[in-house]
Amino acid sequence: MIRRVRVKNARPPVRPGGPAKRRQAVLPDRVTKRAARTRRVETARPCTASEAFDALWARLADVIGPTATAALIQRSVKRASAAAPELRQLLIAREQFVYTYTLPSSWAHPAPAPPAALAHVVQQLWPLLSELTGSVVVRRLQEDPVLQRCGVIPRDRER
Repeated sequence: MIRRVRVKNARPPVRPGGPAKRRQAVLPDRVTKRAARTRRVETARPCTASEAFDALWARLADVIGPTATAALIQRSVKRASAAAPELRQLLIAREQFVYTYTLPSSWAHPAPAPPAALAHVVQQLWPLLSELTGSVVVRRLQEDPVLQRCGVIPRDRER
């Protein structure tokens, strides 16, 4: 099963009369009991690699744009494909102004741990992000609840 996803530019358009609305971040000390219960339920649900990749792509595209996201992920996939041959099925293409990606079919199934191939991609991506953006993008990825739940974020000793 080949999964094909169309990815649009994640940035909202700026209105001519003023700046775009910004979302307010919920501070950790202001978490309600209901939100805490929801987070516990989220943690218990198994994660698919395609869900983790979708979250990774969306978070990166939100910060650095879809073109830079595609370039960095393609570079990471190319480097990691030696260790994980299934990455040859991961294809990123541009159709006019929209990026699409095709994920390996095995990534659609829930698993207790992310597949080694996705872990290799993130391990290759992490130093690039740290070098190019400093801690800005790395911190945003570490805060993403889907990436945390899926166990995709490398630990300190793996970075």
